[in-house]
Amino acid sequence: MQKKLLSIFKYQNSRIARYIRRNLVTLFFAIFFIIGLVLFGNQFVLTVQESVERGIPLQELMPLVSFNMIRDVSLILSMSLFLAIILTISQLYKNSEAVVMNSLGLNDKHFIFFIQPLVILSFIIIFFLTIYAVPWANQQKNIREEETNNASEFSFITEGEFEVFKQGEIVFYASESKSLDTIGEQNMEEIFIYAFDNENP
Repeated sequence: MQKKLLSIFKYQNSRIARYIRRNLVTLFFAIFFIIGLVLFGNQFVLTVQESVERGIPLQELMPLVSFNMIRDVSLILSMSLFLAIILTISQLYKNSEAVVMNSLGLNDKHFIFFIQPLVILSFIIIFFLTIYAVPWANQQKNIREEETNNASEFSFITEGEFEVFKQGEIVFYASESKSLDTIGEQNMEEIFIYAFDNENP
């Protein structure tokens, strides 16, 4: 048993194992970055569209993008690792490095030993995200969406500033704005409203 463990340790720390793991990690982060960037861009565009359609400031909806990314990160990790392993193997055969490894007596079984630490680490991270982070992100997203849906357009005003609503039809000002315990309700003081009707004030 001890001899077997020493043999595994020897394979794990060999120069070939470090070379394969380095290539795998490089490809993994590159794929993770690309997929993450594409998904973030898609979520951001959808959020901007929703902000414009509903008249809600973009900064109020941006937390939803973060929660969606946390929700999807476990899937991105799994996909990135899978693609990185495939590309690493393809690269070994393309550069004839796999042929050299086979001539040295290293087969697919040894390749599994080489990448085993990275696979186990990824599994632990994905497991943690799936059990704890993803449910939390979904819960926070639902709470945020409920608050946003129940909030009126005027609940996003900035104190002491003139703001335009309804595509310029209403100019609104409030010196003070305090949120009440009831969702979507606010207490405002010194209110000024200037409305246009068919371009007439």
